[in-house]
Amino acid sequence: MFSDEGGFFGVLAGRYGGKVNIQAVLKAHSAGNLRVDRKGRDPEFVREAHLNLGFAVQPDVISGMAAQPDFRGFGLLARFFYGLPGTLCGVRDPDAPPLNDAVRADYERRVGALFEHCADLDGHAAQIELEPAAHSEIVEFKRWLEPQLADGAALSSIRDWANKLPGGICRISGVLHLAEVDLEAGEAVPQWIPRDTVLRAIRLGRYYLLPHALAAFASMGADPIVEKAKKVLAWLRRHPRQQVSQRDIHQGVRSHVPKAEELTKPLDLLVKHGYLRGPFPRPGGPKGGRPSLYYEVHPAIVSGQL
Repeated sequence: MFSDEGGFFGVLAGRYGGKVNIQAVLKAHSAGNLRVDRKGRDPEFVREAHLNLGFAVQPDVISGMAAQPDFRGFGLLARFFYGLPGTLCGVRDPDAPPLNDAVRADYERRVGALFEHCADLDGHAAQIELEPAAHSEIVEFKRWLEPQLADGAALSSIRDWANKLPGGICRISGVLHLAEVDLEAGEAVPQWIPRDTVLRAIRLGRYYLLPHALAAFASMGADPIVEKAKKVLAWLRRHPRQQVSQRDIHQGVRSHVPKAEELTKPLDLLVKHGYLRGPFPRPGGPKGGRPSLYYEVHPAIVSGQL
């Protein structure tokens, strides 16, 4: 299913049946066996169910996906790759050329050939494997990824998605491997996926898919650090000033961030992205009390332009 609308997620959330119904999608992600029970008739079975989904939707659709807790709880959101491109509004060509006919024809020819040569509807699909050097690269990637999934680590807020990233990279490796074979020209599909192909898939996973997933889940409110940083930024916009103490920030957002120590990482995030600069120590009072911390606020926030 490929669509430029997000109505499918409303169906999954129970728009017509009154309850969440996502088992078919979960099973089909990894070619699981699917059993469908219908009242008044015999159950139906789908062996090794397959389903490919692609959606080009408005950002609000992605933001709203977290409103259905079962989507996250049962792992639906962890099964998608996300891409959040910047808007082209304001720079689009009003008379853009259509897709090149030669590109369209070549794509249709190659995809059709893959289906005819690699999809055995009797259940005996062609097998491809990682060569040893390629497998080693996947292991190294998993070794790099694993520490970041620990509690409080960089990817802990999306560990459900990140846990599936190595498997997703293997899938991308297979896609790249097959895309380079011209089956209609008589080329056979090599059984072994080479190391170079896996390295290209890892680059896609690490430098595109991972940061876009972080951005997508942040828009869903999945990262508590990002959410707290948003609360601080909103307060700064309502109370603009050139300098602000950490104590004042905590007083301003206390209803959302009860403990002052919970502000450390959100403030570090705002510094990293340039909204704040600091922290700087402010000397204590006449009695030599403990110095407080303050931040300098980006001038565009002070002037109301950011």
